[in-house]
Amino acid sequence: MGVFDKSICDCCVCPMQCVLEQLKGERIRIGFLSNQGSFSFSNPTNVNRVENFILFTDSDDYAIHTIDFIILDFVPDPQIQLKPIKNSLGECACIEGPMTNLLESRINQTVRINRSIEVNIVKVGQGIVSVKDIVASADNFPFGLFSTCSISQIRI
Repeated sequence: MGVFDKSICDCCVCPMQCVLEQLKGERIRIGFLSNQGSFSFSNPTNVNRVENFILFTDSDDYAIHTIDFIILDFVPDPQIQLKPIKNSLGECACIEGPMTNLLESRINQTVRINRSIEVNIVKVGQGIVSVKDIVASADNFPFGLFSTCSISQIRI
C-alpha cells in the first residue's frame, strides 16, 4: 500500500494517495471541509491518474494534501483497502493519531463530522476513515472516504 511510510506525509497524504490509486477510472466527487462546519465538493469527475501527490482528473488536477474527503456514488466491491493503523511519532502522533483512535471506537455508529456531514463509520485505517450513508445538506451519497487529519470534530 504505497511506498511512503517513512515521510512526514505518512499521516494523511500518503494514505489518501493510496486510496486514490485504487480509484483510477472511477467517478468521484472531491470534498473540502472548513472548521466552521461548512463543506463543498466538486462536480463528479473521473480519476485519470495519481502521481507525486497530485490527483489528475477529467476536469481539474488537485494537490492531494488539499483533499479532505472523497464521495463515491457507489459502494465499492470489494472494499477499498486502507493502510493499517500504526503507532505514529512526531506530527502524526498529535494530529492524526488521536482522531483515528476516536473514530475507530465509533465503528458502526452514526456521527456528524465537523458539524455538517452525517455519516456511518465503516472502517478506519491510517489517516483515512471509510463511511457510508452520507447525508450532506440535501444531498445523500452511499459511500465516502475522509482524511482523518481534516476532521476537527465529531458528534454522536
